[in-house]
Amino acid sequence: MKTFDLHHLASQTGGDAALQREILTLFADQSTAILSALDDPSALPLARADLAHKLTGSAKAVGAFALAEAAAAAEAEARAGAAAPDALARLPGACEAALAAIRRRLNELPSPNSRNPDA
Repeated sequence: MKTFDLHHLASQTGGDAALQREILTLFADQSTAILSALDDPSALPLARADLAHKLTGSAKAVGAFALAEAAAAAEAEARAGAAAPDALARLPGACEAALAAIRRRLNELPSPNSRNPDA
């Protein structure tokens, strides 16, 4: 499974580089916040399941399919009340792999302050 599917993102954004930048930046911020909340030892299993579900959906939207799969597994474990949630323990690594690919894509996109000479 691909860590990050650029073709999916392009189809979701109509190839609009500015929109890709905005969506990927929002996703990076959101996924980092979700991982932090998942790491909270006081979080209840249902709250963790809901957070993992949110991460699954947003990862699918941007084309981070390997992360979406990992988050879906973490959600299923949390909903089942797994005593030692293995999938949840693997989630930070999957997220970091997706974020590394997303950072590479962000570095390839034109700067938001650059101007298109053809415009």
